[in-house]
Amino acid sequence: MGIYHILQNERVVVYNKSVQNTFNIFLLFILPFLVFQFGISPFETPKIFIAQGAILLFVLSLLIFKKDFFLFSKDSVLLRFLIGVGALLVLQLIIFRDNSILFGGVYRLQGLFFMVSLLIFTYCSAQFRIKVNPLYIVVLLIAHTLLALGLGVNESNRAFGTLGEPNSLAAYTLFLWPFILLSTQKVTLVVKVLTAGLVLLLLYISGSRSGLIALFSQCVFLAILYKNISHKLAFCAAVAILAISLLSPFISQTYYENRADIWKAAVQAGYAKPVTGSGFGAIHDALSKTTAYKNTTLKARTVDSTHNIFLDWWVQGGVLGVLLLGALLYRSSSVFIAQNNTLILTIFIGILGAFLFNPMSIILHLGLWWIVGQSLAKETDI
Repeated sequence: MGIYHILQNERVVVYNKSVQNTFNIFLLFILPFLVFQFGISPFETPKIFIAQGAILLFVLSLLIFKKDFFLFSKDSVLLRFLIGVGALLVLQLIIFRDNSILFGGVYRLQGLFFMVSLLIFTYCSAQFRIKVNPLYIVVLLIAHTLLALGLGVNESNRAFGTLGEPNSLAAYTLFLWPFILLSTQKVTLVVKVLTAGLVLLLLYISGSRSGLIALFSQCVFLAILYKNISHKLAFCAAVAILAISLLSPFISQTYYENRADIWKAAVQAGYAKPVTGSGFGAIHDALSKTTAYKNTTLKARTVDSTHNIFLDWWVQGGVLGVLLLGALLYRSSSVFIAQNNTLILTIFIGILGAFLFNPMSIILHLGLWWIVGQSLAKETDI
């Protein structure tokens, strides 16, 4: 009987890892390819609904087959922050009693239900870490390049691929390449050169300036590490570059959805409800009421994002939201710095750089919250 129970337990462990890999790999690497003529955006809308369905199946499978699912306590501080975000969402639902914030704007659908799904995904993905074969990522990178070239360009002559937006395409490229070049598995020089070429090509055809800034920050981080300087100093240097780059919208002359104008309006909009925010998914309504928005060319457009993740949380979640987000990202990065986890820190820098300037596809939101989950993970083999 003892041997039987041991074998049964081993089967459960194997099943758990299989489930973890299947759902995480699908959401992070397969979902970006799915495009259907459904809803307002054939690129974003179906991805959101499919992701939410997959996350529901993910948590159900772990509830059934993982006995210690609720005994997880790798980092109690991070878990408290996650619970705090969940409490803020519940508080907003009670205060506003507005069904419109459940799903958010009709294009992005990034309301309360969207955020709850991300929190659940974060906890599920934190059960243990996935192992990624770098050659699989090379195939994905080649596929995204071919599809980006094949699907054409938008009105600004920028490629968008299956992500639907040029900046999201560039950001996802920055999410993928570290899995290849920083893999602990052996990668040939030919593959590394091919990867570098594809990354530069995708950034070029997407025309993403924020992508170039984020890539530069990633490279600075790695260059400093190459000099045998600590991960902490290298990461701080990369983040400092991203922070300084936030001045660029106030210097450049961009008239289409000028980020400087949007950011000014967002700061003002947040003061309307500074504690709990206006509700997740309510950015357009909050911005349209501010004088900083009405006195610019933005009033003729539907702006449903502040083009900066911290301002998004300021408008939608107030001071509580910004503090919780900042605490989560700070704590997560601190965990990876303590682990000297070059791979995850490089991915984190790239995604953060993209989120500081743009609204992102659900794919990048999943990537960001997966990173937070990885800082809670029990294992360290990635």
